[in-house]
Amino acid sequence: MASLAQVNGSMRSLLLALVLVSLRLDAAESYAWDNAQLHGMGFVTGVVVHPTADRIYLRTDVGGVYLRDEAAGRWWNITDKNRSIENDIESIAVIPSVADGVAFASGNTVWRSLDAGTSWVDTGLSVEMRGNGDRRRGGERLAVDPLRADRMWYGSRMAGLWKWNGSAWSAVPAVPIGGQDSDPTHVPAWPSLCYGVCWVAVDPTGGNATTGSQIIYAGVEGSGIWRTLNGGTTWAMIPGSPGNGDGFHPIRGQVVAGKLITTWTAGGILDANASGGGAWRWDGSAWTQLMSNTRRCAIAATTDGSELVLGGFDTTPTFLSRSLNGGTFTTITLSSPSVPGWWPSFYPYGWGAGAAFDPRRPGELWYTDGFGPYRIRNLGTAQQTVTAEMHGVEELVLQMLSADPQGGIVAGCADVYGLKVIDPEVVPSIAIVPGQFGITTGVDRCSARPDTVVIVGSDENNGTPVHRVSHDGGSAWATFSNPNPAKSYAGVWDGVVAVASGNPLNWVWYPNTASWAENGKGSIGSYVTRNGGATWTATSGMPGFISDVGNHWNVARLVVADGARDGVFYCIAGNIGLAQSPWSRTDFFRSTDAGATWTKIAYSGSLYVWSYQMSIHPVPGVADELWVTCGGQGDGVDFARSQDGGNTWVNVAGITSARRMAFGAPAAGRTNPAMFAYAAVGGVDGLWRSDDVTSLPGSAAGATWTRIDTTQTPLPGVQDMVGDLREPGAVWFGTSGRGLIFGRPSNVAPRIVTQPVTASARVGGAASLTVEAAGGPTLSYQWQRWSGSAWGAVGSNAAALTLSGLASGDDGARFRVLVSSAGGTTTSEEAAIRVLVASNAGPSVASAASASVAGQAVALAVLGTDDAGEADLTYTWASSVTGTLFSGNGSNAAKAVIAWVPVAGSCTFTVTIRDGSNATTTSQVVATVAAPAVPTGYLRATASSVTAVEGTTATITVQRLGGSSGALVLAWATTPGSAGAGDYTSAAGILTWASGDSAAKTLSFNALNDGVSEGSERCRIVLVSPAMPAGSQVGLLISNGAGNQPPTISGVSGSPSVLVLP
Repeated sequence: MASLAQVNGSMRSLLLALVLVSLRLDAAESYAWDNAQLHGMGFVTGVVVHPTADRIYLRTDVGGVYLRDEAAGRWWNITDKNRSIENDIESIAVIPSVADGVAFASGNTVWRSLDAGTSWVDTGLSVEMRGNGDRRRGGERLAVDPLRADRMWYGSRMAGLWKWNGSAWSAVPAVPIGGQDSDPTHVPAWPSLCYGVCWVAVDPTGGNATTGSQIIYAGVEGSGIWRTLNGGTTWAMIPGSPGNGDGFHPIRGQVVAGKLITTWTAGGILDANASGGGAWRWDGSAWTQLMSNTRRCAIAATTDGSELVLGGFDTTPTFLSRSLNGGTFTTITLSSPSVPGWWPSFYPYGWGAGAAFDPRRPGELWYTDGFGPYRIRNLGTAQQTVTAEMHGVEELVLQMLSADPQGGIVAGCADVYGLKVIDPEVVPSIAIVPGQFGITTGVDRCSARPDTVVIVGSDENNGTPVHRVSHDGGSAWATFSNPNPAKSYAGVWDGVVAVASGNPLNWVWYPNTASWAENGKGSIGSYVTRNGGATWTATSGMPGFISDVGNHWNVARLVVADGARDGVFYCIAGNIGLAQSPWSRTDFFRSTDAGATWTKIAYSGSLYVWSYQMSIHPVPGVADELWVTCGGQGDGVDFARSQDGGNTWVNVAGITSARRMAFGAPAAGRTNPAMFAYAAVGGVDGLWRSDDVTSLPGSAAGATWTRIDTTQTPLPGVQDMVGDLREPGAVWFGTSGRGLIFGRPSNVAPRIVTQPVTASARVGGAASLTVEAAGGPTLSYQWQRWSGSAWGAVGSNAAALTLSGLASGDDGARFRVLVSSAGGTTTSEEAAIRVLVASNAGPSVASAASASVAGQAVALAVLGTDDAGEADLTYTWASSVTGTLFSGNGSNAAKAVIAWVPVAGSCTFTVTIRDGSNATTTSQVVATVAAPAVPTGYLRATASSVTAVEGTTATITVQRLGGSSGALVLAWATTPGSAGAGDYTSAAGILTWASGDSAAKTLSFNALNDGVSEGSERCRIVLVSPAMPAGSQVGLLISNGAGNQPPTISGVSGSPSVLVLP
């Protein structure tokens, strides 16, 4: 029998060597791939246990086959490695006479393995299957003869019963094909709603290893239970069989100690509509009804038949019934297991499916439902416990992803709307719409204020609209108004949504406005809001129909905002869909007035689309640049690029069949965003990364592409992908049934995302230094303190170092941290501790709050002072107008912010300045907010960093580019780094550009001579504007003089010309 190490191989280590196929050759890498740990969702439709070997398998409706690893306490997917296998598993069966034998049905064939899924062989069946169709929780259509491994039986939905003789399949015409319902002649064209031969069960009684089993049963929809007593030579319906025109529907059948146990539903044919049913036993001569008037599904029995459990459909903890005498059943009451906080309220115990006893572990029962597998220990005793055994089972359908510049993503999902995922190794706790069953089709966030995230979707049961907004990055969500509440089901629903790059209150929603009954017919209108969803107006000139907006399972970015120009939106529409074969030249639309009016662009070049795999991707922080994945079939027009806002398009060199793409953090030493593509590069299909393609003009000929997947990497239906915006090389992709997958280079040292910052405290107090790093599932930290001659270890293995009981002698102590992973070690910048002998008089206002208005945006600045130093202060803003959003709050950098006010008129802004002892003071400013306006142009700093010698003044220049109509504002502030109190003068201010003003503006501040001989120190100048991406900063290096050279500069993700120090 193969070991689990052999079975799982690369899935256990998840270190996958790259196949290097590039337009230009590059050095090979290795990548580490694994599922993000979500732990739930996706129908686990069955569980089977090998009678002699320690092998437990799960089948799922969209996620493939899983094998239990008891030693590791998790499951392993054993179908990922074969990309020919479709993940909607119709049925599964162990091969009882082979310890590692297992077979399953999916796609239109049966696959067989004799090594527990390490390798698979297609047995050559060709019939319609629907593992994700109705009644997928039903019994096993596939059965293997316990006496002969070369004998299998398969009951199909539309083509009757089939037999495999070890080399080929043949139909069994003596058994009826079965219908959709009690009428056996009713066979619909849609396989998902056809049931046919619903299950097959083999009884080895009386057989032998030569002849094989002679007794085989088949449950046929509308025709009862059929049986052969001679190995399949002849068949007949069992006299008195339920389901023969009496309204009962066969769900499962299983042989238990020589007797056939069957479960049934009655009433509606669909799973969701079943209203009754029961269970029967056939003992070879007569039928006995075991249960009545109850929907029954799962069957589990001990090997000797002494214990029998029947499962129901019910969504309650009492859906299992147990018998110890084969006839009298008692209800098992299950306690609620510990489950992730994001799970909806109707789970666990929803959509009950399979169950099986573990013969090697007496008293243990496995059962499965619509969220995963569970284990009951000590069944039926006072010590009974229930655990949700989800680790490794990941089959959530991820529709659309949005990366957070602060790390992690917001994931729009099927069935549960969506989740906020902070770390791939940490099970999330935040659901977008807790406790409800629905789907998200559109997700977007604001470039200038990425904490604003908008989702649109609908309830999957009835089409009720669901639309939410978060202004804190995805932790808390609120409903906004529907643009057309008079529409059927209380408004418009689904579709796509886009948020302006510079205004978090400006969104465009292109919904599916067809009725629920017309799902798939597409959208017939679109809407725009300028006040965060409080009110909406219909757009003008936008296309009235986008076919794929009407299909909420095939989502795409059809409407997007420009990456840098506030109020500019784009739309691809018209002539889209599978009916357009092989290609259709698409229409392209643009709005330059915040989405209110749209113009069809008479573009030049190639822009063709192939169904929903087409999406528009604006480059973050770059004006006018768009990339479009066209889907494609390798005809040379599969990946298009425009660098002039859609007026001209060129084909990207060497790329075909481009289905998905994403931008990621710049590679080390580069400023341009990296690109990930699910496409064929140089004719080789896979998942690719290029660190230089976005830096090259036009078709990007000569770009270097590196393949980052192998044939062992699971790529089951890539629905969407986003690059991690903090960690170079890291990427997330959502699948159509294998959950959320995360990959990162495995041989790269960690990247420090946020450097330690000099901290201050009073004598006897405490101060903390913190580092944020990315680059591995397991990072270790070693803090060090400079002794005057060497660095020595201090603190524990943690991202934070807290020093308490500080004395005056600790003033100026220098610290750094070494962050390590399997790929290497990175050393942070230095940071100091300043210990102050202070009166603790509390903060005061050094420069009163000031404001400058540009449309709905207001630039605000203030400066406080404190005897512990200005870096000790935090600033929190409030507005007199409900719904006002701020670019930041509660930090030292928030002494300069942008506020977006939803309505015009007078607005009072109050800032609370707080010191380390929690003492506060306030300052106010009143501004008159103008009506919404859309300025042209965007802002960029001319320098990536500046160097100032102590005692001199540093100056930064900011340019307005790309247009000068309308007003623009920018707020700026110094923030500490290794440089702290006494190293520079804290400052904050506002720059303004009136309409027509395109002149460069400057800001300046002083580097102080602190009289201390020390190395170069760093601080940062934060730049905040609707015309700049969030996180824009310029680094300041304060030098003692000659010999101190500036460090290497690395770029801000999505802002190629605004850089930060590493």
